Amino acid sequence: MKSTAQPASVDYSNWDHADLLAAFEHEPPDAVLLMEEIISKRGMSWVNAARHVETGWTIVHYAASYSTPALLQTLYQKHAIMNATTLAASGEVGGGSSCLHVSVLHQRVQNVHFLLKVADQSFLAYQNRAGLAARDLIPHVPSSDSRAQLQHEFDEWAVRHERRARSRREEAARMRQDMIERAKNAAAESGKDIQVKSEPETEMDGQRTDATEQKEGEEEQSDSDNSGIESKNEMSDGEDEEEQHQDVAEEGKSVRMRQTGTIRPMSIILMSWSWAVSERMRCSLRMTLP
Repeated sequence: MKSTAQPASVDYSNWDHADLLAAFEHEPPDAVLLMEEIISKRGMSWVNAARHVETGWTIVHYAASYSTPALLQTLYQKHAIMNATTLAASGEVGGGSSCLHVSVLHQRVQNVHFLLKVADQSFLAYQNRAGLAARDLIPHVPSSDSRAQLQHEFDEWAVRHERRARSRREEAARMRQDMIERAKNAAAESGKDIQVKSEPETEMDGQRTDATEQKEGEEEQSDSDNSGIESKNEMSDGEDEEEQHQDVAEEGKSVRMRQTGTIRPMSIILMSWSWAVSERMRCSLRMTLP
């Protein structure tokens, strides 16, 4: 029994792309373990870049020609470039062929089954440079049993694809119907809310109108009261002015009276003084005359 692991002495860092493709050109034992170890050492991008110089085959094309899909599954999980195409014809495989073309021509039914599970419609419809899709190569398969099995795989894929497409269409129609129903319900609820809110709003509008009218009446009454108060204030202001005029008149009268009362006694004093002086002078003249 062969070992399930590569010898530790193998230095994959010194490998070039030709060494890699030569190691997988023919289905090696423990191909999955070997590929996983190479990927861990060199990386998947380095593996994807490997191409045969003449045919342009990649590691995916070699894995598609194997008897089991184990390596294809590993490459798919490691994000290999599954839709890579060949550069030139190689035997029955024409130029521009995908790994699905290779699997069909090599009668690898299990590989075709796996690729149809993970592929989309565009991958199946892809045509090589001869204008042939992978399904178109089935008549070129020599074994009738292999042809029947391959045809069954493609027919099953078509049924599954139609079922998935119909399910997606039904789901889309259901989602559209649900959206329409939600929109109708939202519109009905909004209309109901508007109808329910309209009556209280009318009552509130009436209350607001009454309150507004009452407030306006109070304002008018307040204005009339204010005008009355202002007229009263004007009357009181006129009375005050009249009283002030009276006070000023009385004050002037009192001042005049005070001034008159002051002048009269002084005139009496002066008249008395002048009379006294004149009498003394007459007396003195009498005494001096002979």
